[in-house]
Parts: sequence; structure tokens; C-alpha cells
Amino acid sequence: MAKKMTKKETEGVIYLALIGGVIWLAVKFTEVLGGIENLIIIGIVIVFIVALVKFLSWGNAKKARAEKRNKLMQKYNDENIVNNIMNQTIWQGQTSDQVAESLGQAEDIDQKVLKTKKKEIWKYGSEGGNRYQLRITLENDVVVGWDQR
Repeated sequence: MAKKMTKKETEGVIYLALIGGVIWLAVKFTEVLGGIENLIIIGIVIVFIVALVKFLSWGNAKKARAEKRNKLMQKYNDENIVNNIMNQTIWQGQTSDQVAESLGQAEDIDQKVLKTKKKEIWKYGSEGGNRYQLRITLENDVVVGWDQR
């Protein structure tokens, strides 16, 4: 089975495709009009557009991060917990909700229901097959340990 691309990898592919498309158009434009000067001008415009897009997306990401922090502070009212979630830190005693808010939903979950407890292993960072970069063990929805490669 093919590896699922992360959001950042998908964004990178889209940026490369856009830049490649613009460069291809610039080359065709230069062939029609002639002259290296036009290609240089188009290159400068491309760099400016890419920088502008990155700057605007950075501002949106910063705003989204601040909104997430405020939401978490309202929910937990504990600066330490909020900082750990924002820094994607794992700790013993962390709840399943806190793990999900920190790392997102697990790619796969193994679950065992026993007489006195529920045991789950949340898996992140698929490397193919049943190999994962991170496995978090939860008992009764509380982190008791993890294994990170």
C-alpha cells in the first residue's frame, strides 16, 4: 500500500507544480517575445509572488496557532498543559483528548478491552506495513508509555 502524504508534503508538491508551471509559461513567453531580459523580469515576479504567498500563509498559520492556544487555555486553564500540547509533547498521565489535540488523530489504533481496563495503542508516522515512528500506549484513556523511533 502506498504511503499517505502529510499535509506539508502535499503543500510542497503543489508549490513545486505551481512554480514549475509558471517557469514553463515564462520560457514559452520568452520564446515568443525573445530576449533574456524578459525571462529575468519574469523570474523576479515569480520570486515575489512565491514570497508573498508564503508570507500570507505564515500569517494565517500564526493566527490559527494563537486561536488554538486560546481555546486550550479556556478548556484546561493550565499554562503547563497548554504549552505541552502546543509543543506536541507526550507525558505520562496525559489524557486521550490531550494526545489528540497535540498530535491529531492516530493513523491506526489497536484496542484491547479487558475485565478491569481498556488498553489502546495509538500509532503515528506510518513507515509501511505495521511499522510506525511513534506508538503511544493508553490505559483507560490515559498515557502510560510510548515508543518512538
